[in-house]
Amino acid sequence: MKTARKVLFCAALLIAGNVGYARTIDPPYEVGTWPGFRQAAVSYTFDDSCANQFTIAVPVFNEFGFKLTLFTATNWPTAPNWTALQAAAAQGHEIASHTVTHSSLSGLTLANQTAELKNSQDAINAHIAGGRCLTLAYPYCVPSNLALTQRYYIAARHCQGSIEPNTPRDFYQINSIICGSAGSVKTAADFTSRFQSTANTRGWCVLLIHGIDNDGGYSPLQSAVLRASLEYLAGQPNTFWVATFLDAVRYIRERNDVSVTGLSGQAGTITLRVNDTLDDAIYSYPLTLRRSLPEGWPAAGVSQNGRIAAATIVTVNSVKYMMFDAVPDAGDVVLSPCPAAPVGLTAIPGYATVALDWNDNSESNLAGYHVYRSMTSGSGYSRLTDSLLTSSSCDDVDIPHDTTYYYVVTAVNQDSHESACSNEVRGGLYGDWSGNGAVRMDDLSVFLGWWLVNDCDGTVGVDLNEDCEIDLYEFDVLAENWGRAPQNTGGTTSNRPRNR
Repeated sequence: MKTARKVLFCAALLIAGNVGYARTIDPPYEVGTWPGFRQAAVSYTFDDSCANQFTIAVPVFNEFGFKLTLFTATNWPTAPNWTALQAAAAQGHEIASHTVTHSSLSGLTLANQTAELKNSQDAINAHIAGGRCLTLAYPYCVPSNLALTQRYYIAARHCQGSIEPNTPRDFYQINSIICGSAGSVKTAADFTSRFQSTANTRGWCVLLIHGIDNDGGYSPLQSAVLRASLEYLAGQPNTFWVATFLDAVRYIRERNDVSVTGLSGQAGTITLRVNDTLDDAIYSYPLTLRRSLPEGWPAAGVSQNGRIAAATIVTVNSVKYMMFDAVPDAGDVVLSPCPAAPVGLTAIPGYATVALDWNDNSESNLAGYHVYRSMTSGSGYSRLTDSLLTSSSCDDVDIPHDTTYYYVVTAVNQDSHESACSNEVRGGLYGDWSGNGAVRMDDLSVFLGWWLVNDCDGTVGVDLNEDCEIDLYEFDVLAENWGRAPQNTGGTTSNRPRNR
């Protein structure tokens, strides 16, 4: 027994004191202190399953795309709302332990402490599908026996009221700041002040919240203040990483333990290995890495174990870097040059079609192009092409009247890496159609310009004299037919000459 206790005590020293990390990083690679090389991390943690945590907090976090942690006592004063907790877990929020009965742990026997720690974890794991309970919040901020806590959890939250450094001094006494009427953070300005201090120190701000508005919870926080704090963070996405308590712990430990080793790659590619000494069943959160963009690479693509991963080109102090995520021990990471973004994209309207054309890319390993369109300029693009186009042109056919589309094009190489988007162009037909039979002259001019070039030698749903002239009767037929339902009745536009 003495030997076992000594082993547990030594393990506690290693983890609490951050001793024994195996981190080695080959140049020119860097690992972000926080994901995306952001300056700071923020975790919102909620205790006691107060009612408005589910009706107010979870929905507003979903609205902003942020994740929170719900520390849940599994039988205090009664069983929690497992249905609401499962719904939150399914939306990506963490469900973690606040013991079984919310007792002050230091006053309990080791046997009773074990029951509180183990049984609460077991209950959460049994009721919450798709998750794993790995973190603990001490009731009343009173820690349990360290060796017992380590047996069941990888980290625990205390409430000393200060901001954590980017590597906690003790993973089993992680600082948090009480919010609400009984805490030091009550107003939106209080939140902003803490966030700014966290960014200045590149640290980790853990917030502790109970009640919201008038739900009867301890130290209630006003929901308007909670929303305002999230709005502030959402307005600075490159500065703050908002994460669950668990994800922040996992990222820190992986970051401090990781080894990044450059390997020899095939011609034109770079291969590296990202490893750590941690339990892969727990520590599988992607780390953000970057390196200077190799000379001659217009952009870069990343894959890990054969799966395409996102890569971003960023400029820091006039140096271009490729930034990407990789999961330790999840397979070799291969970096390869991406094609340059296509240039010279144009859109020429026709009869119920838009003809797109762009300059050819010059990469030797180019596989083709994809075309994307959206009804909103600058966002919301969906891919128009089912398969790669091998030529630098495309016709978007059967476009309804009163529709305007915005188009971009990307290039894809033989490694399936896709370029950034081309310039955006606007295209569409009958864009000013009002539904009352009125047609603007510029719309008519576009239509007739296409028609005269393409259809002088034949008819397209209209009885013409085939003399490239239109008498008033023919024009009336044409206008009536067009107003009812613009159709491409003369074959596919891809086989037609373009109106240049």
